[in-house]
Amino acid sequence: RKLNKSSNISSRWQSTNQMVEQLNSNVEADRVARSLASQIDVDIRELESGPESSGYLIKMGLLQLLDKCLKMSPEKPTIAHLLLGFSCLGNTLDIPPDGLFENGISLLHSILEFVKAYPLGMDGAVISWMIHLRRLGFQVLLNLWASPLSSNLTLPHLRAGQLLPVLFMSQPVVTAETLWDDFRTNEPDFWLSSSPSSLSELLMLRTLLYEYATTEVRAVYKQGSPSVQRDTLRTILGTTSVEGDQSVEHPSLFDLFDFADIDIGFSYTWPELQFFGSVNVESCVKTEENGVVVLYDIEALQELLQLVKEDLVADGVVTSQNEQIMAEKEKLLLFLSATNEFRYVQFNRFVALKAWTDLVTIITTTCKMDPTYMASFIQQTLQLILPKFESSIVETPAEAIELAHLGETLIDKLDKIPTDTNGDVIDERLDYLFQVCTSGIPQTSDNITLRESLYQISSKHLARITASSSTDDRFKEHAHSTVKAAGPTLMETICDDAYGSSESCRVSALVLLNLLGILDQQRNSSLLVNLITHSNYLGMFLDVLRVMPSEFRNAKATGTLLIFCSINRAVSLTACYLDTAQLLLFYESQLSLLQQLSQTKAGASQLLDAGLFQAVKESQLFSADPDIGIGEANFNS
Repeated sequence: RKLNKSSNISSRWQSTNQMVEQLNSNVEADRVARSLASQIDVDIRELESGPESSGYLIKMGLLQLLDKCLKMSPEKPTIAHLLLGFSCLGNTLDIPPDGLFENGISLLHSILEFVKAYPLGMDGAVISWMIHLRRLGFQVLLNLWASPLSSNLTLPHLRAGQLLPVLFMSQPVVTAETLWDDFRTNEPDFWLSSSPSSLSELLMLRTLLYEYATTEVRAVYKQGSPSVQRDTLRTILGTTSVEGDQSVEHPSLFDLFDFADIDIGFSYTWPELQFFGSVNVESCVKTEENGVVVLYDIEALQELLQLVKEDLVADGVVTSQNEQIMAEKEKLLLFLSATNEFRYVQFNRFVALKAWTDLVTIITTTCKMDPTYMASFIQQTLQLILPKFESSIVETPAEAIELAHLGETLIDKLDKIPTDTNGDVIDERLDYLFQVCTSGIPQTSDNITLRESLYQISSKHLARITASSSTDDRFKEHAHSTVKAAGPTLMETICDDAYGSSESCRVSALVLLNLLGILDQQRNSSLLVNLITHSNYLGMFLDVLRVMPSEFRNAKATGTLLIFCSINRAVSLTACYLDTAQLLLFYESQLSLLQQLSQTKAGASQLLDAGLFQAVKESQLFSADPDIGIGEANFNS
């Protein structure tokens, strides 16, 4: 009843917001805010006392309160906004004249200085409770800069406070030798200690840093000041100007991709159980992060295991003080706790990687760099992400998708840069990227999103090397050799998607096959048609032509159509509804492929043997009047 009553009071307060209005007109709010601001100041004595000190607990409680309050109502003024130094004008915020905020002594300014100064660790180790508190402070700032209500008021003060340069300067570059609390990631006790919390906290802090940097890049380029744009970009790339003509080198965006190389492999196996083997631990799970992370509810499991133990005692199987069952219970709970930590670290690493790729993407698409400098930026990025991309295709597909999207963006940007600035180094990186994609395509049978991205990257690379007369022929030879080495396994996957996958993936696969045909033609090779024939798909591609009349008539009559699909290599009609534009795009790609294959002697011969003329006749392509369409009278002739 008390909980329900509290919830009702909270609901009424949110709807009327009377408390905010009262505090806004009360000068005592400044006195409270000034007192809270002093509590946020960094105190060395607290660092020596650790997370149990009163000062630490006060800071943590205050930051958590502000964070929850700002998240609760991000589009309306709250008590948190008033305490941070803003004033309320209806449903908008302002900075009161000659107030704490304007004088630089507000609670927000104290949190800003705290985030800049609070250490992440000591004695060479990243300490979980330290980085947790700093991350909480940064989270409060995120709530402010990410909200339309307060963004325009907050970002200029964060920029004036040099938040971005200080954060880049203070970031530790982590390696396999980094201590997380007491252990390295490759040590056996890592997952059984507080060390995973330290790693998770760093990943969350990095995510906030990348998101803030992305916000700053967007804001300064919208603002249009060349000097601010230049300084922001230089900071992200590892150099910050200080007083005079001096500059400071610090970790860059590329250095801070370090987290992707940390080995977080989970080597523990399910423990052998004598007493608790029949317990269904999956019945005690909970979800966090909007249902993305599935964790074991340790408290519920403790209660469940205790009940099982009591039943075993009642049945006379064990005694209440049996050491073996107590050790087995502890071993199982330790394993499940370690599994929770592993899943949470995995999730936080993915979120950090996505935020990093978003930052690189916004720099690539927004920042106006000299073409040579942009080419160098793209080359460095490709060199950095390629090893991670290659390993993640099988191990962590979600991360591979983000890196693949980034790869597509980088190649698109290269197409807008004069070719004389690219050089062989970038072409070599793209050549290796093509090899990674072609080897990864057959390994992604259960992930159509990733496979489609691999098709698009491969197509972009082939389009570059086949369209440019200045491209060194060795890259065409490399691409040709790569496809030949991949052989039927690669071709079967591509053809299967080109014949019966989703709309976008089907077209992506057909575009890739078309470009492979162009490459074959330029190399005077019959590799593609031989691989397609060997995979028994040539005749199936011709079968697609035969259903053209029914598909176009259905599209003409209803605005939708039935597309030809393959299920387990068996031909069938599947009720997939597309519009006419998608149908035309599909057939344009399909006919273009057949045209490419027919332009070589071997390809023409294979198409004739497969029944090209009969398929064209049945398709009634030449029975249609170009002005009227397919004649209804001849439709079934």
